[in-house]
Amino acid sequence: MLFVMRSENATTAPFVRATWISSSGTTRSIEPDDIILQQVETWTSPETHATYPSRWKLTLVSLGIHVTIDPVLANQEMVTKDSSGIVYYEGAIDITGTDSGKPIRGVGYVEMTGYADSLGGHM
Repeated sequence: MLFVMRSENATTAPFVRATWISSSGTTRSIEPDDIILQQVETWTSPETHATYPSRWKLTLVSLGIHVTIDPVLANQEMVTKDSSGIVYYEGAIDITGTDSGKPIRGVGYVEMTGYADSLGGHM
């Protein structure tokens, strides 16, 4: 599990934390200095015109893990006109890469907020 909390004005470094959960269920906290997360691509919503990260490269240095994270579908933006009015991005991701040089694959879930204004700002 990985999360990144960006500052509102992007003047400070993001708060980054990760926990590695092995196939046997044991957990290990990953130190922020061991996490290298690079945004590779973006996707712009045709509806709200918000631009979201859409591909990442992630390295967990101490574990020897190098992966690429891709959304299963580009458009996974949630535009909640009929409820909260919040616009955010959430959906499935595919993960491919290596663990100590051995090929690995996985699936996951991403949620991103703060890239679009609430309805009215970008609409």
